[in-house]
Amino acid sequence: MIVDALIPAKMTSQRILEKNFAFVGEHRLIDYAMNTAKCVKSFRNVYVSSESDRILSHVTKCGGRRALKRPLELSHPDVKNIDVIYHFLTTTYVGESLPDYVVLLQPSHPFRVPADLELALNCITASDSNVNVCYAITSQDENDSSEVFVRFDGNPQLINTGAFYILKTKEFLAQRTIKLNDAWGLKISHPNFEVDIDEVDDLDAARRIYTENKLDLDRLGILP
Repeated sequence: MIVDALIPAKMTSQRILEKNFAFVGEHRLIDYAMNTAKCVKSFRNVYVSSESDRILSHVTKCGGRRALKRPLELSHPDVKNIDVIYHFLTTTYVGESLPDYVVLLQPSHPFRVPADLELALNCITASDSNVNVCYAITSQDENDSSEVFVRFDGNPQLINTGAFYILKTKEFLAQRTIKLNDAWGLKISHPNFEVDIDEVDDLDAARRIYTENKLDLDRLGILP
């Protein structure tokens, strides 16, 4: 199974200016996403898509990833990730074979655990590739004792955190959408660290988590 990672990193966020270049602790948000990709050995290639020369220069300087300049029409504040993924898949692999899966890693989720993502990919491999979509999920039921890798299917007890999206490329290109009723989920191992940074308050929360849990974050391979 061939898997590539895509990190979308525009610099046009309005609620937090230049969000993907913001610091949480000693590291920028973009660096957390790149570190996750580095730690997941299943990835063949890692791509960073941005309209910003500043981001792309930073990515090139860090090494080990492929920097992709995206068109400005895919960089406005309200652009959908579906459109960014579609552009990536239809322009990057011209004359080359597509990966079986592409994994979306948004920098706005700095504290994803690399081992969770590796486990999700192993579960997909064990399922004989019958998985078209896999989310990083948590359960609202504190007594939930079901399997770690489960059918998502819009179950109201299960929450899609957005920490990662694993998409079967051919199915995604055929549908150009992500279907909830065709999804699986991997229950993340440390939901207490999960934060989705959309607002300034979220950024402050992430910085508190970093300060209070730095040793654990480092032990889990989360810190760059």
